[in-house]
Amino acid sequence: MSIRVGVNGFGRIGRVFSRTALRDQDIEVVGVNDLADAKTLAHLLKHDSVHGNLNAEVAAKGEAIFVDGREILAVLGRGPARAAAEMGALTLKESGVMAESFATASFRHGPFELAGPGMAAIILSTEEQTRTLDLGLAADLASTGASVAVIAPGEEVPAGCARVHLPSLDRLFSSTVGVVPIQLLAWRLALRRGRAPGAYTRASKVTTRE
Repeated sequence: MSIRVGVNGFGRIGRVFSRTALRDQDIEVVGVNDLADAKTLAHLLKHDSVHGNLNAEVAAKGEAIFVDGREILAVLGRGPARAAAEMGALTLKESGVMAESFATASFRHGPFELAGPGMAAIILSTEEQTRTLDLGLAADLASTGASVAVIAPGEEVPAGCARVHLPSLDRLFSSTVGVVPIQLLAWRLALRRGRAPGAYTRASKVTTRE
């Protein structure tokens, strides 16, 4: 679990700390206290006369600063795809991206309250029997302003959602294939953050201590 911190003062030291924290999966900056407005602070975070431009998208919306677009990344799956969602979220974390996996069926019972412009969601919809429910959730998330991608066989997804097409496979194999687009996303995001994909900076592939 990452340490959630607030930065009191967003001068040069505060901005350098925040840049460093973006590369550290153990630290999450959740708030900034400063006299300047969010638009000015976002500009200063992105452009630094000493350290150069930050290798990430930085934008101000209202009183919030968004780095790489979203504050929350959720990966959802049900049935065999539940394990794929767990693996996808873990792979994203290993690439320096804060992501959490959820069971699609229970997402509406609490986590859905986090939905909005600050959320991005990846829905693994590999179960034909529940695809209507998955697409309904995708539509409801998109209606809040969340950025939604649906990984599924078939051609149709709700308006405002991105589609990642899967071939028609046995249900036990489709979830394994479905995690591949998430792995590719993690690889791309790692490169954008200046990290070597698959290389740990603090953890290790095999845990040697508790």
